[in-house]
Amino acid sequence: MTSVLQFSKWKQITKLIVPSALPNILLGVRLSLGVSWLGIVVAEMMGSNAGIGNMIQEARQFSQTTIVLSGIVIFAIVGKLSDSLVRFLENRWLKWRDNFQG
Repeated sequence: MTSVLQFSKWKQITKLIVPSALPNILLGVRLSLGVSWLGIVVAEMMGSNAGIGNMIQEARQFSQTTIVLSGIVIFAIVGKLSDSLVRFLENRWLKWRDNFQG
């Protein structure tokens, strides 16, 4: 169709290829953010001398439950914020997509 409409290569990329690939790109970003966030948490808890993961590990050793729970809540909030940011971008950039929410 783009050849019939005589789109230039740049116009093909910006008007057809990128918009059609954007839902999958954003899905990949959401999934990779989740996996990378999990990796950061594990790395901080295993081999770090500073950070929230280290704080949780030290608090666990001394049975300070409130500090452990606050660290978990911080991890959860930041993870949810990063996911919400990508969802916001999806809703903004993909207004043309049909959404079926039951």
